[in-house]
Amino acid sequence: MMKKIADIMELNPSKEEIDFLKDIVKRVTKTLKREIDARKINAGVFVGGSFARETLVKDKTYDIDIFIRCKGEVDKIYSKLEPAIRKISEGIGEMEIIHGSRDYFRITVNSDNCAILRQNSLDGKLNSNIVLEVIPVKHVNSPYEINNVTDMSYSHVYYIKKKIKKNPKIRNEIIFAKAFCKAQGVYGAESYVRGFSGYAIECLIINYGSFLKMAREIANSREKIILDPEKKYKNKDEIAVSMNESKLKSPIVLVDPTWKERNVLAALSDETFIKFQSALKRFLKKPNESFFRYEEISEKKIKLEAEKKNAVLFHLKILTRGQHGDIAGTKLKKVHSFLLSRIRERFEVINHVFIYKGSDYADTYYAVKQFEKSIKRGPPISMKENVSAFKKEHRKTFVKNGVIYAIEKPMKADRKILEDIINKYKRNIIEIGAESVELLIL
Repeated sequence: MMKKIADIMELNPSKEEIDFLKDIVKRVTKTLKREIDARKINAGVFVGGSFARETLVKDKTYDIDIFIRCKGEVDKIYSKLEPAIRKISEGIGEMEIIHGSRDYFRITVNSDNCAILRQNSLDGKLNSNIVLEVIPVKHVNSPYEINNVTDMSYSHVYYIKKKIKKNPKIRNEIIFAKAFCKAQGVYGAESYVRGFSGYAIECLIINYGSFLKMAREIANSREKIILDPEKKYKNKDEIAVSMNESKLKSPIVLVDPTWKERNVLAALSDETFIKFQSALKRFLKKPNESFFRYEEISEKKIKLEAEKKNAVLFHLKILTRGQHGDIAGTKLKKVHSFLLSRIRERFEVINHVFIYKGSDYADTYYAVKQFEKSIKRGPPISMKENVSAFKKEHRKTFVKNGVIYAIEKPMKADRKILEDIINKYKRNIIEIGAESVELLIL
């Protein structure tokens, strides 16, 4: 089955794309080493991520991670690194500093004005965008020396490449899994995704041995999944006792083969896991190549799905001032979740969609239906005066677990209710991180 899908689809980048990526990485790392030496920075350069591990999936954008492995305090060399990387970006594309738990540099390759593209006669021939992320990390010999999880990137590359060398067939299984996760919208460990990182997917496949086995095991699981690919612990009980409690909350606990105290999937949310598990079940029931083909979610498709369920669809555009990327995305997702909770108090939510493409805004959609009946919570029955006032306000009431409730006429799902929600909670929305929320006409 998987061979048939592989024959139909091109999941791997073309030879032309790989050759170009190798060329640009070779040129950039060579120049970077020269600039680092010239500034007397005690550091080495290595390439990481899916590209270095040779598990890159064909995509519209290729992210290449280049690490500067510093011997000493990373924070002390930023002032020297910035001019060096800015100089490298000239003739390639635009550089920006990305702020996070540790700042790094992003170079977005300009396909219209890239000297390397011209030298390779590739102008107009590459259908993908290229982003180079230059990340300073600490040179460590042990996980106990790290200050940031990115300090372990060198070990991740070494581990995955060693496993693929031992079992070359596993590479294709990893490609299948990554393509599937990207197509299903669960790829990425960013805070606004809370899904599967590339390294996490690689470790999952190494643990299960194949994409199909992973799919069957996870699709049928009804309990928390605990995995230890390199048997760092004697059993699951030892993992539960030894690992920090905060790292055990995710639906899958995956012991990092390079650092036993780390759960590779600590960021995985219940929502993303359910989405992933549901997609696996549908795939196993009726396997076909569409599960591996990423398609952007269109407003037209969202509207059609809402119409099929006789739901009313609302479209909100949420704007933030946060830095583009993980910071802005996280703020926008929090606002979306907050509004979703408020909307659920008034309507039955059939579907909700959050679309963020890395800029300063997100498009959110809520498909809702009117409740068959609306229940409003009142005060505890011990508060007699409040209960009396509550009864005067509401004709139909009942008591459950020591609390009085009222049965109200359900609100009609219309635009005005949503406008009222936005206005009522405007201060909360701004405090969470939004600059504005606009209700758009569909």
